[in-house]
Amino acid sequence: MNWMIATTNENRRAKWDRLFGRDSLPVRHNSPQGIIPVSRNVVLPAFELDASRLHPMAVSRFAGHLSRRLRISYDEALVRVDGWLIDATDCEVETVGFSLKRPSLPRFYFPDRRRLPVAPALSPAL
Repeated sequence: MNWMIATTNENRRAKWDRLFGRDSLPVRHNSPQGIIPVSRNVVLPAFELDASRLHPMAVSRFAGHLSRRLRISYDEALVRVDGWLIDATDCEVETVGFSLKRPSLPRFYFPDRRRLPVAPALSPAL
């Protein structure tokens, strides 16, 4: 079975859209499996990100974000992406059927939809 989580928080949805190019993320289980320690006595339930179901460019973009935020190398961040804990507050689980269709390109792949200038065609030699 494939599970996705969507958030009801608008700020979080905008952040996911900017980082992953989508507003729902694939997770490994349909219920929170991990915990995120917030303080000494407070922990939050968390989902595990399934990076194998993300587009490679989304994984790369998230690894770059983690490397800057955690001040680690990009290679180390790339290893940490799969199984990254996502806070389960304000999240809803969606069941997705199995599909053989390739994932589409994320929205950040085409950030500017304006027409790019095209070089003039060379005339054939006569």
